[in-house]
Amino acid sequence: MPLVKQDDSCLLNQCYHRESHSLGARHEPSFFQWYPDPFMLGELEFFHGCQGLDLGVEQRYLPDDAATRDWAAELAQRFKAGDVVLLNGPLGAGKTTWVRGLLAGLGYLGGVRSPTFNLIQTFETVPPVMHADLYRVKSFEGIGLEDYLDTHLCLIEWPDRAAGLVDPALCWRLNIEFDGDGRRATLLPQS
Repeated sequence: MPLVKQDDSCLLNQCYHRESHSLGARHEPSFFQWYPDPFMLGELEFFHGCQGLDLGVEQRYLPDDAATRDWAAELAQRFKAGDVVLLNGPLGAGKTTWVRGLLAGLGYLGGVRSPTFNLIQTFETVPPVMHADLYRVKSFEGIGLEDYLDTHLCLIEWPDRAAGLVDPALCWRLNIEFDGDGRRATLLPQS
């Protein structure tokens, strides 16, 4: 299955001849503050005739929580122990809802709460998952995130507080933004 979707749910289905295009008003600049060059091309750049070119980028409109969970469950098998997913978006955008779906896709049937106060939650799935929510801290230091990087699929909310922990280019990056009554999600692969 190609990672760049060629359907109505994707805004990345049109390619342009070596022209740069900004992501537009629906995306907050904060996404680029924690990862200033997400495509290693400067701005978002598309190439003429990219049909079949696997950029590894997927974008979806998610009308509700169920769609968010379903999409994450579909993606679950792409990840392995040692992968890091940086989850960016405003409060209430659906980051933890996406984590719930991913865990369901890995077979976890229990409840999933945002680890806002305890900071880290682990789940015995295959691969094992570590979910961190750094909203209440200024830095990752002293929390112990580094202990999970090699052995778990690490899902990190508020990744701007994890600056220096991992190279964002080596991580999956998920950005979820409000879009009307739903959400717009963009998943960028590891480089």
